[in-house]
Amino acid sequence: MCNVTAASPAFLMPTQSPAKFNPGCVESYRQRIRAGEELCGIAYYLDGYLCGLLDGHHRATACLLEEKDFYCLTIIPLSGWCNYVNEKRESLLFSDHQIDKNVLPANMLKWLIRSGQEIMV
Repeated sequence: MCNVTAASPAFLMPTQSPAKFNPGCVESYRQRIRAGEELCGIAYYLDGYLCGLLDGHHRATACLLEEKDFYCLTIIPLSGWCNYVNEKRESLLFSDHQIDKNVLPANMLKWLIRSGQEIMV
C-alpha cells in the first residue's frame, strides 16, 4: 500500500553520526545533481512534521548545498483504527492519512489484528 503526497512531514532529523560524514561522497552527489540527476532518501515518520532520515544523508547534504529539493520515501506507522458506527465503515490511520479498510487485502487486515496493531479510537 503506497500513498503519494507532497504534504507533511517536512523536516528531517539525521540518524547517522557526524563522524560518518564524507566530503568526497557529498561532492560526488553534487556533480550528479549538476548533471541533472534527482536524488532521494528513505525516512521514518516520527511526529508532526519531523522524520528520521534512515538513508540518504550525503544525498540530502548535496541537495541542500545545490539548493535542490530532497524527497523521501517516508515510512508512516499505523497509528489508529476508526470505527464510524453511523456510517458503517472502518478506517486505518497513518498519521493524518485515513485509508478505508475495504481497500486493503484481507490477509493484511488479519496480520494487523494478529500482531496487535489494532487500536480502537
